[in-house]
Amino acid sequence: MQPLVSICIPGYNCSKWIELTIRSALNQNYPNIEILYIDNQSVDNSFNIARNFENSIQLFKNETNIGMMANHNKALGLSKGKYICFPGADDILHPNHVDDLLALLENNPTVVMAIGERQIVDENNTFVDCEPFYNHCAIIPGIEQARVFMMSSMAYTCQVMLRRDTVLKVGGFPLDTLVLEAMLWYKSALEGDVAYTKRVVAAYRNHSENMTAGLSKGLEYAYEHYTSYHQIINLARHHPYLSQFCDAAYKNIGNHMMRIAQRSIEIGCVDTAKAYMNMALAYNAEIENSYTYKVFRFCLDSTSEYDPLGLYNRLKDTLPISLVRRVSYNLPQGSIIID
Repeated sequence: MQPLVSICIPGYNCSKWIELTIRSALNQNYPNIEILYIDNQSVDNSFNIARNFENSIQLFKNETNIGMMANHNKALGLSKGKYICFPGADDILHPNHVDDLLALLENNPTVVMAIGERQIVDENNTFVDCEPFYNHCAIIPGIEQARVFMMSSMAYTCQVMLRRDTVLKVGGFPLDTLVLEAMLWYKSALEGDVAYTKRVVAAYRNHSENMTAGLSKGLEYAYEHYTSYHQIINLARHHPYLSQFCDAAYKNIGNHMMRIAQRSIEIGCVDTAKAYMNMALAYNAEIENSYTYKVFRFCLDSTSEYDPLGLYNRLKDTLPISLVRRVSYNLPQGSIIID
């Protein structure tokens, strides 16, 4: 018998995108799925749009806004599948999403989490390919992937499928952080192996509204990232193997701050970008000597005829960091290639 897979879509004010997201979930090649949309008291037309699919999906609407993490945990509690995934209410699942990720979990009993690759899709539905994170498909020892998650969450929720019992065992989504996936990915990897495929299974929606929503919080947004990764590092300090990587992970928070600075520049938030660059130095003073830092500083401090965004657009292709991944990485030690 084919196992049930739960596709949980927690949503809030997603009226522009939710129809495409639901249609992409309904368009899966794999037949035995349940789709849940849990509306977190949207003030736009999101729930009414979702109701157009009420004969095909399960609909829930919270009486009050319970917060993003609690809404994800509510979806977890309502789901009944052996396996579960949590695409964003603006993301797009490719038809092979469930098929590809489910096969990795079903064929490998030690695997608790399967990760596929992504495209980036903008607000105009233009799709951009990314380089795969790893240079091979593989079964990765969970402890080694946990080490990677100390440095980077690596995958958005739309790229991942987990065993539901694993998510329950680690406590679901933590309520004391707003960086959705970081802690859940880390804790899940400590429960078993992680499977990775270079096949593209979803498109992550990157649009001005979701970028602006976070950056408009200013330093609060930076604090959310800091607390999320700092919680992971604090847990790792008590682990006999992972503790040796804690100092490097702490310094790597500076690289996250630089990426947020880059997003700030791209939407014209000059003062916010400067604040994040200063925070990056607090985590890793060596960043000041990097080419990326020097380019950002040159653009932001410019008094020439070009505005900072104009200068950045002329120089961004020379930068080693990008919002679209350009390079792939070697697999962690102990990985088994399954290309």
